[in-house]
Amino acid sequence: MAQCAPHPDLILLDVRMPVMDGYEVCQRLQENPLTCDIPVIFVTAAFDQESETYGLQLGAADYISKPISPAITLMRVHNQLLIKRHKKELKRIAHYDALTGIPNRVLLADRLKQAVSQTKRERKILGICYLDLDGFKSVNDTLGHQAGDQVLIEMARRMGNILREGDTVARLGGDEFVVLLPNLNHEEECIATLKRLHEVIALPICIQDQSFSLTSSIGVSIFPNDDNDPDVLLGHADQAMYAAKQSGKNRYHFYNPLDAG
Repeated sequence: MAQCAPHPDLILLDVRMPVMDGYEVCQRLQENPLTCDIPVIFVTAAFDQESETYGLQLGAADYISKPISPAITLMRVHNQLLIKRHKKELKRIAHYDALTGIPNRVLLADRLKQAVSQTKRERKILGICYLDLDGFKSVNDTLGHQAGDQVLIEMARRMGNILREGDTVARLGGDEFVVLLPNLNHEEECIATLKRLHEVIALPICIQDQSFSLTSSIGVSIFPNDDNDPDVLLGHADQAMYAAKQSGKNRYHFYNPLDAG
């Protein structure tokens, strides 16, 4: 029941139960990725120091002895839910870009590793697209950083709207983004998305009653063709992006080892 959505916010768990005692239930909850973040509070008559220590070692958030005080139990439940909410918010801050709300560099690294593993299992290919907005500096210089922030928010929204459910768009910082395209059958699918990215980025945008357009330079590396290491693949995509800029901007470029020379 706990691993079925919607997941419980918190579980009050007895220790002495038939078939499976509370300690084993708690241990299984902790070992399951779907339930490991659910706070468990033991409510039991088994309240000696050894039992409490063992329960907390298994990952329980709290331990309450019987007979219970309803008021104290409710307060402990409230406190655990508050702690859970704070942890969730800290996790969001650590993994999502504060300006655009999309994944940041930390979450991108995790998503990239997962995408490599998933694509490898499916025996398909993964496109890593490193995108830089051409001429973005002039927006900050002429309209100010607040206008530049609005542009970044809008571009993140546009890119997210055209991607598949399993794709990822992340912001590395400044005007640099990375798009992950996992489980592709061939490079032509990647190229179709690259063209679409160019199209939506080039659409006019109105900021401070001024309408203007930006372009983008995109570098692409392909797993497993270009490497197996996620960090190396991202570096190759970055290198290919600079090659795209050097060749005239507003274009995409697939990684080529010869570009380094």
